[in-house]
Amino acid sequence: RERYHGVMNSVAFRKSSSFTENTLSTLAWLRQGERAAADIVCAPWNPAAFKEALFEIRPLMRQNSPGHFLPRLRTICAEAGVAVVVAKAPQGCRASGAARMPPGDRAIIQLSFRYLSDDHFWFTFFHESGHLVLHGENHLFLENGSGIMESEEAEANQFAERMLIPDEFSDELTRVKPYQRDVIRFAFKAGTSPGIVVGQMQHRKLLGENRLNFLKRRYNWKELSRDPSVVSSIPSLTP
Repeated sequence: RERYHGVMNSVAFRKSSSFTENTLSTLAWLRQGERAAADIVCAPWNPAAFKEALFEIRPLMRQNSPGHFLPRLRTICAEAGVAVVVAKAPQGCRASGAARMPPGDRAIIQLSFRYLSDDHFWFTFFHESGHLVLHGENHLFLENGSGIMESEEAEANQFAERMLIPDEFSDELTRVKPYQRDVIRFAFKAGTSPGIVVGQMQHRKLLGENRLNFLKRRYNWKELSRDPSVVSSIPSLTP
């Protein structure tokens, strides 16, 4: 509580449902992210370089296995001053991701793989990236599915949507037929994955929540835990 006094009083944290559910579990998750980030060799934070790096990261969305894309994702981000940490959320912490600038010269993007699907993971990554690019380094942004749509959250959502489906394909997305073949064809054209297309179609009410979910890539913690940099276990804390 002493270490995170400022965080606990921040607007982003106070408006999070995790604050009322299990504050200490969320703080433990954030602290574990800081500890893991300290072990990452990272260049100084460079906003312009990070913004450019995101376009180098986009093709990673088409890779099936986290064992393939996570090391490259971390390397690209570290070169621009962002330490990317994957840490499983402990019981009581509902966070999907967080972005912040702790004391020092690096930013942190922390991801929990909460829903273990490609559409949610990549949306969360680009959402957190949007906070760093658009909103600077002086806040903690914590995403936990609370449904709160402040202006900064809406801007980060729009940023993520444009990274997943570039603007030049946005209109065409509305005309994609809700069939496997059409979704796969559009995903290849837009440089993204079929699961991400399904997720965005569902989000934009172009497709029912129960349709084509088999196109989403599913992950599991057994696979993720093979990566030694992934924090797969954090003790839960009860206030």
